[in-house]
Amino acid sequence: MSTDISSRSAATAGTMTTTAPAKRRPSSAGYWLGALIVALATLGALVWGAFAFLGWRADLQDFPRFQAPGTAVVSLTDTGTWFVYVEHDRSTPVPEVPLVSVTDPAGTDVPVAAYRGEMRYDVPGVANQVGDAVFTFNANQVGGHRVTVADAAPGTTVAVGHDLLWDWGPQVMGVVALLLGGLVVGLTMVIVTAARRSGPVA
Repeated sequence: MSTDISSRSAATAGTMTTTAPAKRRPSSAGYWLGALIVALATLGALVWGAFAFLGWRADLQDFPRFQAPGTAVVSLTDTGTWFVYVEHDRSTPVPEVPLVSVTDPAGTDVPVAAYRGEMRYDVPGVANQVGDAVFTFNANQVGGHRVTVADAAPGTTVAVGHDLLWDWGPQVMGVVALLLGGLVVGLTMVIVTAARRSGPVA
């Protein structure tokens, strides 16, 4: 009787050791997910960049412009720092900085400061024309500001507009961050998946 029990126990133990689950290689889903993240980030950056570029061009087209020497009343839609740009042919050097004065809607003189940096744009719709920032002034109220340019060469075009770097720089940085972030995350997932699948089967 005891021999019978021992035989059954041995048989059972033998059966249990031979039914262990088969080893499986890690899934390849990480490849597809990583590729999807890269594709979506690239597409999103392209769409965002296209809309930002179109908005930037529209902003440039909306700059109030007038021929100098002369005076123009420029309607400012918000307060803060505004720029005076001189537009000229790309092949010529930046014209001599003209004498510019600004008065607010109440007739009070607004301090004007020379712009020490460099900020240039292509004039929309005009071939080989560029605009260079030459002055800044701070508008404390919205409405019509009288801008007078006294000593510019005849035919000089003067434009008044926003700070292009401050207004559009964050969007450019956002596009770059989205593109690079998507590439880093997606490629990291692909590399990790490849490393796991090339290792020993767990």
